[in-house]
Amino acid sequence: MIISFSLTLKLAEKLEVPEPLKAGIKTVTRRNWSDKTFDQITKAYDQGRKQHSAWNNCSFVPGACPIGIIELTHRPYWEKLGDMPESDVFAEGNLWASKKEFIKMLRLPLDKKLCVVRFQFKQ
Repeated sequence: MIISFSLTLKLAEKLEVPEPLKAGIKTVTRRNWSDKTFDQITKAYDQGRKQHSAWNNCSFVPGACPIGIIELTHRPYWEKLGDMPESDVFAEGNLWASKKEFIKMLRLPLDKKLCVVRFQFKQ
C-alpha cells in the first residue's frame, strides 16, 4: 500500500522546520479512509505485511515519488477525532500548537472516526 505524506511535507516546508518523518517525530497519521482501504491495511497487518511505501504525494500526482518505508508498529484502528490523545499532536509531526489547532486544520467534526496508523519511518 502507498501512503502519501504530502500535507506533512508541505507544512514542514512552510514552517521552515525539519521534515518530521526523517527527524523521527511523525510516528502516527490519521486517515479518512473508506472501510475498504481500512480492511486492506488491517488484513496486510494481520498477515505480517507491516511495511508500506511512503510517498511525497498521491501516486497519481505528476512528480510523486517514494520517500521511504513506513513499518506499522500497531494494528491500525478507528478513533473519533475528539478522542485523539493530546500527546498525538507531537506524534503527528509536531506542526501544531495544540490538539484544537490540529483538529481545526482537518475541518472535520469531533465525532468523525479516522483510521489511526502508528508507524516507524525508514529511508
